[in-house]
Amino acid sequence: MQTLAIVAADVAHRRVNLEHAAASGQNLLFGCLLIVLLSTVLLGSFSPEATVLGVDSVSVVLVGLYLGGLRLIRAQRKPMWRAVATRETRPDVPTDLDAFESRPAASLWLEFAVIAALVVVGGWAVARAAESLVVAIGLNAGSVGGVLMGLVNALPETVAAIATVRRGALTLAVAAVIGGNCLDALNLIVGGVAFRGGSLFHTAGTDQLFLTTAALLMTTVLLGGLLVRQLAERMLRLGYVKIDGQGLFGRDRYAAADRVDRVDGDTVVLTDGHSAASS
Repeated sequence: MQTLAIVAADVAHRRVNLEHAAASGQNLLFGCLLIVLLSTVLLGSFSPEATVLGVDSVSVVLVGLYLGGLRLIRAQRKPMWRAVATRETRPDVPTDLDAFESRPAASLWLEFAVIAALVVVGGWAVARAAESLVVAIGLNAGSVGGVLMGLVNALPETVAAIATVRRGALTLAVAAVIGGNCLDALNLIVGGVAFRGGSLFHTAGTDQLFLTTAALLMTTVLLGGLLVRQLAERMLRLGYVKIDGQGLFGRDRYAAADRVDRVDGDTVVLTDGHSAASS
């Protein structure tokens, strides 16, 4: 459910789709790490049950994969693959820092800690309310946890993503959602330690497995968007011209309206100096 926060952030960024503007190698790697964690959870649900001191062995594997993934991502100082910078790519530099530049770091950390504590208390209250709904109304526990609690838990990430996009930190907005989902997957470790009835992963029903698979699908679609970086949406917003391909096997091309410098008869001259016949 938290992945849908990127949809809200994409709506808030009107110029071009967010996946194009926020493409980065680290975001791609975090998406891959999330897929690895979710896949491990699914494998743990179908693997033989094995616990050590009451803790499922899959929990240990999840911790190792997460720490190893973080180390791998941090080590990518000069990756062999880089996202091509276009005129729509935005460096992760907030546009308005005046309100924070004059404040000491200790004050910011204190404010962050207080807000985080409020979120923790709010999470506990949401969990208690969800238990009451299951008991009082008789709703399915999987539906309440996956839909209602997921929606409530996604609200802070949605607000944070929209606020981050409006401040100009587009890459941070996507990274916060993906990174938050990775940490959410690690919450299963905390639940597994607290659950003393065996392996928590083997208590998963069809609802939980369905939602985990849906999260895998949404993450894969997001990664595809970060890789393809489709420009069609931007062209529909700004307008475009069709440029005829040259020769029998030439492919037609399309140029956004802001790339057109001028039109001379049937010839379109682009801002980069190239010219071609239009239709």
